[in-house]
Amino acid sequence: MKADRKAIEKQLDANVKGVVEKLKRPEAGHCKECKHFDGAFHPSFPTYGQCRLVASTYTGADHPESLAVTVGWPQYESGLLVSPDFGCIQFEPKEPQ
Repeated sequence: MKADRKAIEKQLDANVKGVVEKLKRPEAGHCKECKHFDGAFHPSFPTYGQCRLVASTYTGADHPESLAVTVGWPQYESGLLVSPDFGCIQFEPKEPQ
C-alpha cells in the first residue's frame, strides 16, 4: 500500500511540475491553433472540434500527462468537443507545414 502511495505521489509531483512549466509559457492560445485540436469532428456539432489530448479508452488516458481526461464506458465513445476559439493552458502550437 505504501509503495502505491509513493508511486502516486511521484506521478502527482511530476504532473504539478509540468503544469507549472506550462503556466510559465507565454504562448497560450486557442484550440484552432493547437496540435491537439481535431476540427469538425462530429456531424451534430459542425462548428466544434475534438481535443485529442484528453482522449481516453476504458483502460486509461491516451496521454497520461494531460491535466484533463474524458471518461467512457465499454461500448461507448467519449470526447471533449470544444469551440475553435476555446483556450487552454495545455495549448501546444501546431507543427509548421
